[in-house]
This record gives sequence, structure tokens and C-alpha cells, in this order.
Amino acid sequence: MMTKNYVILLILFSLFITPVQAQLSYGEIQLTDTIYQLKERALTPSIKLQLKYYQQALKALSEDTDARQIASNYQKIIDDYPITSQTLKAQISNYKAASFADASNWPINKIEQEIARQNASQTALKKQQQARSSELTTIGIRISSFQTDIERLRGKLTSAQKEHDKLVGRGEISLNEEQEALRISLQIKQSSLSTQIQMLELEQLSASNRSELAQLNRRLNLLQQKDVSNYLATLTELRNSILRKETADAIARSKQINDSSLISSPFLQLQLEINQELSSALEIVSAKNEAIQGKQQAVTQQVDALTTILINFNEQVEWLKISSAFGENLRAQVSSLPSEPPLDKLENEIVDSRLARFRYQKMRTQLDNLPLTTKTLTTAEQTSLLRFIELRRLLLGQLISSLDNHIYEQAKLKVSYSKMNSTLVQIKQQADEHLFWVPSIPLLSTQSITELFTSMLWLTSIENSITIPQAIFSTPLGTLSLAVLLILGFTYLRTPLNKFFTKHIAATSPKVGKVTQDKFAYTLRNLAYSLADALLLPISLLIITELQINAWQYPFAVNIGHALQESLFLLVIYLFIRNLTRHKGLLQIHLKIDKERIAKIWGYYQVLFFISWPAYIIQVLCYQYPEQGYDGSLGRLAFVITCGALVQFYYRLYREKLPLTYQKKNNGKPHIVHHTIWTAFIIAPIASAIMAIMGYLYTAQVLLKQMESSLLMGLLFLLSYYLIRRGMHLQKRRLAFERAKAKRIDIIAQRAKEVEKGEKNSSQESHFDIEEPEIDLDQISAQSLGLLRTLLTLLFVALNALFWSEMQSAFIFLDSITLWDASNTLNGVEYINPITLKSCLLAIIIFVLTLVLVRNLSGALELLILQHLDLSPGTGFAITTLAKYMTISIGFVVGFNFLGVDWAKTQWLVAALTVGLGFGLQEIFANFVSGLIILFEKPIRIGDTVTIRELTGSISKIQTRATTIVDWDRKEIIVPNKAFITEQFINWSLSDSITRVIINIGVEFNSDIELVTKLLLESAEQNNLSLDNPGPEVFFIEFGQHALCFEVRCYVAEMGHRLTMTHALNTRITHVFKEHNIRIALPQLDLRVKDGFKVSDSSHIMSMKKGSLR
Repeated sequence: MMTKNYVILLILFSLFITPVQAQLSYGEIQLTDTIYQLKERALTPSIKLQLKYYQQALKALSEDTDARQIASNYQKIIDDYPITSQTLKAQISNYKAASFADASNWPINKIEQEIARQNASQTALKKQQQARSSELTTIGIRISSFQTDIERLRGKLTSAQKEHDKLVGRGEISLNEEQEALRISLQIKQSSLSTQIQMLELEQLSASNRSELAQLNRRLNLLQQKDVSNYLATLTELRNSILRKETADAIARSKQINDSSLISSPFLQLQLEINQELSSALEIVSAKNEAIQGKQQAVTQQVDALTTILINFNEQVEWLKISSAFGENLRAQVSSLPSEPPLDKLENEIVDSRLARFRYQKMRTQLDNLPLTTKTLTTAEQTSLLRFIELRRLLLGQLISSLDNHIYEQAKLKVSYSKMNSTLVQIKQQADEHLFWVPSIPLLSTQSITELFTSMLWLTSIENSITIPQAIFSTPLGTLSLAVLLILGFTYLRTPLNKFFTKHIAATSPKVGKVTQDKFAYTLRNLAYSLADALLLPISLLIITELQINAWQYPFAVNIGHALQESLFLLVIYLFIRNLTRHKGLLQIHLKIDKERIAKIWGYYQVLFFISWPAYIIQVLCYQYPEQGYDGSLGRLAFVITCGALVQFYYRLYREKLPLTYQKKNNGKPHIVHHTIWTAFIIAPIASAIMAIMGYLYTAQVLLKQMESSLLMGLLFLLSYYLIRRGMHLQKRRLAFERAKAKRIDIIAQRAKEVEKGEKNSSQESHFDIEEPEIDLDQISAQSLGLLRTLLTLLFVALNALFWSEMQSAFIFLDSITLWDASNTLNGVEYINPITLKSCLLAIIIFVLTLVLVRNLSGALELLILQHLDLSPGTGFAITTLAKYMTISIGFVVGFNFLGVDWAKTQWLVAALTVGLGFGLQEIFANFVSGLIILFEKPIRIGDTVTIRELTGSISKIQTRATTIVDWDRKEIIVPNKAFITEQFINWSLSDSITRVIINIGVEFNSDIELVTKLLLESAEQNNLSLDNPGPEVFFIEFGQHALCFEVRCYVAEMGHRLTMTHALNTRITHVFKEHNIRIALPQLDLRVKDGFKVSDSSHIMSMKKGSLR
């Protein structure tokens, strides 16, 4: 009755929406033509807006058509349900086993063809069954979302109706082209939304009918599969019986021929043995064929069961939204999954089978070349030889045929293995995705205290403890004896190894730091001894745990063995660190870490280890008893204790202010890195403990283990960095020492030459220290260390990303947390792109990686690429600067794209900001652009000598905003880049570093002009700094007021020679002029005495004249 009423309501609703649909004046063809015509016109803003509305209308019309078709199918299911369901029920109740052809008299080729055909039929039936199961799961999931989807569509429909009424409710005002396009788009959108609502209501109404029909079809499908499976089993048995009979006949005939043949020569004996080997091989291959067929059937059943689990898993996951307690049941299903099949082993077996077939094929080919007669054989023996060869041909044919069949079965089994692996991976991914953030144990309560007391009694019970020695001594005597010998051997090795290690430290530690005695091999040996000593005890414990694990009749001992095995890596780390922290060991002597700090941190770590190691063993042990609930009581307590120990350990390290994160010389700035890193390390165990108390024990354990593993990986990279740095430091000191020795040898040789010549050595150096003082680590090749840090950092980030990628499915829920929606337009159609929490985190990661890459890019490019190229001084800087800009641009574009800000939208904003900032920050932008021009055109380069604004100096830095000049007073002058583009300046060394030096000289009027010219030219030519090409020149310039003016012009190779050249030339000219009595003209003053001059003034005038002459 309710169904009929619901149908009536749907009919009324469809009548209500029919007028809206009837008014649609545009169909798909009209809309397509209109869009085509608009694209042919000029794309003005109005045309673009119309295109957008019509394309939205075309999309809505397509959705409307699809929804109508789906709604029609749902309506048909409702209408046909009574007849369809009755038909299926009748087929199931009256089902009779299908009749198949009798294959008992068929040849084997026809049977194999029928088997292949029935396998294909069975595969098709299984796919139909999976489709029905998936349909049932989808129906179950959709039931809870019908009402939400309908309400959402109704809200959109109401908004579209309001917008449409507001647009057309203007009465007499006619609509323009844009408004008409919007009206059509809204009208079609209303029709599409109404149709989709009708489709959802029909889907909801037909859900029970479709579910019932799917279940009936699945029951019928199972009956059909059963018939096909039985028939396949019959056919397989027939084929196997034929093959067994052929094999048995061949073996019997071989035995008969062998028994009846006369064997009297070694040659025939060899042929007989070959045939016997072939008979045995044929028997083995036949047995393998039957075994692999049985394995194929078992794997097929496992694949079917796993497929059913995977289909049901999605439906069962929906129950977690109602109650998280069901997660324990799902976890039990996942833990009971079979292990992955040995696919690699099967591939090797297939290769072996192919090689065997090739070998037998080669043997059959060689039969044609085998001599059938020989002088050494009698007639009877030759007859026996012919029978042997004929029998071998038969055996080889059977073997090749059996191997072909065996390879085919192996290939089928490989396909089944691949399906099984794929299904297992899908189930585990689904489990990680949906169960990772589901509580694995109940919330901590008063009942947990009782369970904790019970679990502690269980752990300390004598009945369980006594099973450990029982399990060990239940091992077979031979295995136990071997294990005892191995344990005693490894235990004995610890004592001599420890003594040898101690002697090595005592012998090498005084040599470390001395350039003539130190070797990097000492460090590597110290590291190797530390690792070897750390492995001996865990190996002995591993042997003991293996004895426990093999004793399956003692489950507690087996589980204790598994727990100990999983915790052995903690013991290895502890022993390895203990060896590194030895007195005068690797950390103290080789890496120069303070002895007191090492002892203090080692004490902290000892406390952590002796708390966390037993606690970890208890956690692993309790996890293996899920049904008893020990994981939620004793296991949780052990995990919380471990978290507490980690918090204490990290807090102590935080208080230690390790130089790794805490820089003492920080110029009064807060130590943000130190506080951030150690606060994160302290908070992580606290958060994990809180999660465990709330019931998320499994999640907390996995996350904390991942974090601690990443930290351990970081410590290994840090140790590698310091070891490599020590090697570079040692090599640097050796090179410096070799240079010092070579310099000393040269000086001694020079002294010997001077002594032979009788010259006095003016050198004050009388002592040379062979042992060069130790170089500070800061003086080691900074670029090489920077590259090393960059490479290790990038490698650590890559490995860490790969390590955490295994948990990607666990964090897929981040993709379901939508923070906001961003609209993107593609081909004129607007799409909604949800921005999730995962997108934001990825954007942050990209921004951080971009900054890290930019920070280390210059050193990496310089050391890996640029230093191997022949580039001018400024070119390398230009390349690294542009590479930084490109990296920043790409990183930020990709990062903002994850945030929904795509380039199509931001390019106009960037253009507007560029114009605005160009006016507002005109000078800064001008300097920035000028910096780019300087990097490309290179009017100045690093090292050039320039003169600008009466400032002269050398270019030391070219940056994006300004250039640094160092003048002759060693002062750094900052000049904006714009000045080098817009102003005139002198570059003394742009293309040619040669410059001209001009010296002006005046001589008295009575001087010999030719002699003066000759002397000046000789003085310039004899100067060592004066170039021969172009050579010096001397010119008589003019008759001055007081002198004859000459100008000396000479050229020097570089700017630094100008003053030296001027000084030397002036000195030389002064000496030469004195030798030739040539006087340099001085300024003269003539006085005219007027009438009335007094004698009293004469003395004053004479003093003025003398003063002027001076």
C-alpha cells in the first residue's frame, strides 16, 4: 500500500515539473549551434560570459538526459519486479543440474579444449557473482545517503528557481543577450535538478527490489558455478587418468624393453641408464602435474574467499560509522588473512621447467645423429640398441608433452597467485585506510585495572615460565647440540674481540689528530669493531629464540621467542652506542665530543633502554593474544611506561642544549630551532600515551614507531656526515702539510744556491716546524661540506618520504576533510575543486622543500656543474641566481595550485600587483630589473675595477638590489644596480685591462727640446711596468706661461700598476734631469714698481718675492 502511495506522489511530482521541462526551447543541437556561432565571433567579455552560460546549460542538459535514462531503468525495475522475482525464485527452486556431454571416450586434445572452454565459462560466472555482490554493497552504502543527497539537490533547485524568478520577474523589461543566456542556463538547470531528484527518489524506492533481485541472481549464479566446477573436476580427472595411463604404459614398456634386452657392452649399458633416468623424470613430472593442479584448486578457492572478504569489507566498514567497536572484528579478519603466496619461487620453477623442456627437446633432436650400427656390437645388441632408441623417442615425447602441460598449469597458478596478492594488498589498504584511526582497545576504565591484574598474573605464572626451558630442550638433540656450540662460540668470541678492541683504542687514540700519524682507517676500524661487538650477543639470543619458535607445542614460549626477536634491534643499537661512547673511543677522540657530555648522555640513554626494552617485549607479547585482551591492559601499561621514559630522555637532552640544535653565539636571538625540535620530540610520546589511554593503542604504537625510526635514520645520517667530515679534515691537513714540506725543500735549495754564490741570505726564517698545527674545522673546504650537507639532507628527506609513504593509505582520511572549495574553469566549463586538509599539508611540504632546495642550490650547482665549465666570473653567479628564482617560482606555483589558486586566476593578479608595485616601489623594482640586466649583459663582473660617481674600486658582490664596491681604502660601498644601467661609469677591465698613464712635465725655456724628449722616452721605456705594445710616447704639448710643457704617455697591464708606474717614472725623470742639468720650471712672478715706492716697503716686497720663489 505504501509503495502504491509513493508511486502516486512521484507521478504528481513529475506532473509538477513537466511544465518547466516543456518550456525548454533549447535542445542539445540548438545549444551546440549557439556555442559554435559565439566562438566564431570576437571574444569580448560579453561573448565569453554568454559562452560560459551556454556551456553550463549544455552540461546540465547532458546530466538531465542521463538522469532520465537512469530513472527510467529504476522505474522499469519497480514495474517488472513481481514477474522478475517470481521467475528467479522458480528457477532456483526448480533448478536441475546442467547436463554436459559425456567425455569419457574423448581424446585428450578434445578434453583439454573443453576444459579451457569451461574455465572461461566459470570465470564469466565469477565476474557476474562479483558484480552482484558489489551491487549489494553499493545499495547498502547508498541507503544512508539518499536523504542527504535529495536535500542537497532540493536546495540547489530552490536557489536556481529564485535566481530565475529574479531574472524574469522584471515584467516589461526585455532581456539582453547575456541575461537571455543566463535565463536559458537556469531553466535547463532547474529541469536537470528536478530530474535528478526524481532519479534519487526512484533509486531509493527501488533499493529493496534491486537488493532482492541481486541476491536471487547470486543464488542462481552459485548453483551454475557449482555445476561448472563439478564438470571441470570430472574433465580434469579424465585428463589426469589418461595422462597417468600413458605415463604408466611408457614406464612399463621401458621396463619391459630393459628387462628383455641383452646388455653386454658399456655402450648399451649407458643407453639403458639414460632411458631409466627419463622414465624416472616422466614419473616425477606426472606427479608434479597432479600436485600443481591440487594447489591450483586450493588457491582458486582462497582467491574466491578473499574476493568475498574484500566485497563485504566495504559494507562492514560502514558499520564503523555507527559503532567503532566493530573495528576489533575487522582487525581479527585482517590478522587471519593468509600469507602472500611465493610468486618468486614459482617464477623460478617455471624457468626450470622451460630449461628442462629445452634439454629434452635437444636430446630428441640428437637421436637422429646417434649411430644405429657399430662394428663393436653384435646383431642382437644392435637390435637392442634400436629398441632403446625407439623407447627413448617415446619417453622424450611423453616428457615434452607433460612438461608443456606442467608449464601451462604453472602459468595458471601464477595468474592465481597474482590475483591473490592483488586482493590481499587491496584488503590491507582498505584496512589501513579505515581501521587505522579506529580504537583498537576499549577506553581506559575501572575494569582495566582488574584486567591488568589478571594479565600480570598470566605473565608471571610458573606454568607459562616453565614452558620456555621445556621448549628449548624439546629440540632434537642434533639441532640443540649445534645451537649450544654456536652460542658458546659467539660468547667466546666476545672476550678476545673486546680485548683486541681495547688495545686498538689504546694504540690509535694518541695518533688521532697528528697529521703524520693519523689515518682515516683508524676511524673505520673503530666503527667496524663497535658493530661486530654489538652483534655477537644478539646473535646468541637469536639462536635461543629460534629454538623456542620451533617448539609449536608450547605457545607461550613461541610468542616469547617472537617478541624477543622483534626487540633484538634495540639491543644491537644499545650495544653499538655503548661501544661508540667508550673512553677515548670514536665519539671522544675521533669526533672531538666532550667527554663529560658523552658520559652524561650515555647515562640518560641507559635509563631509557632498561625501561623501554622490557616494555617493548611485553607489548609485542601481549599483541599476540588479542582474544584474551592482554593488549588492552598490560600491553597498554607497557606502552605508556615507554612513552614516559622517552619524554624524560628527550627533556634531559633538551636541557643539555646540544650544539647540534643550540648555537651559543646566536647574537641574542631566540633559539627557535632548538626549542621547536625538542618540544616536538617531547610532545610526540605524550600524545601517543594519551591516544593509548583513549583506546587508540595500535595507532599510537605505529605512529611513535615511525617517528622513532625516522629519528634513528637521522642519527645515522648525522654520524655519516661527521665521519666523512673527519676524512675531509684529515685529507686537508695532509695536503697542507705536503705543501709546507715542499716549500721548505725549495727554501733550503735556494739557500744552498745562495751560499754557493757567496751571497748573504737576508731571510730571517731560521726554524721550520714540520708538525703543522691542527687546522680548525671551520677552515675545511666550506663548499665541499656544504655540498655534503645538501646531498645528505636531500637523501634523508627522500628516504624518509619513501619510509612514510607506506602509511599513505592511513592518512587518506585527510582527503575527506574539505576546508574550502575552489572553482576552476576548463574549456569554459566551471568545476568545483574541493581543497582538503591533505592538499594544505602537501602545499606546506612543497613550500618547505622549496626553501631547503633554494638554500642549498648554489653550492650544489657550483660544485657539481659550474666548477667543471669554463665560465667568466659573473656567469656562474647569474646561473645560480636565475636557478634560485626559477625554483622559487615553480615551488610557489605548485604549492598554491594545491591550495586551489591556479595560474589562470593568479596571472591577472600578478600582472596587477606588478604594475602597482612598479609605481609604489619604483626604485626597488628598478634596481631589481637592473640587477637582472647586469647578470645577463654583464657590463660589470665580479673583480672588475670601475669608477662611478667619483668612486673607484673593485666589484666584490653583485646582488639583486645593489652591487658592492671595495675602494682602495678597503671600504665597502653599496651602489644601487640602477646606477650602472642609467648612469655613465668607467669599467677599467671590461674587455681589456690595459690602461694609459699620463705624466705632465714642464722645463725651463732655455732647455734642449730634443734632449728632453730623448730622456723622457728612455725613462719610460726602461720602466719594467711599461708595456712595449703599445709603447710609450712623449710629446711637446705647448709653450706654457712659465715652462715648456711635455706629456709622457705609457701603458700598464692592469689598474694596480698605475701608481707604482707613476712613482717609478717620476723618480727616474728626476734623477735623469739632474744628471743632464735640466731644470724643471717653477712658477714666476713679475712685479712692476710704480712711482711713490718707499724704501721701507722694499724689505717686505723682497720677502714676498723670496717666498714666491720658494
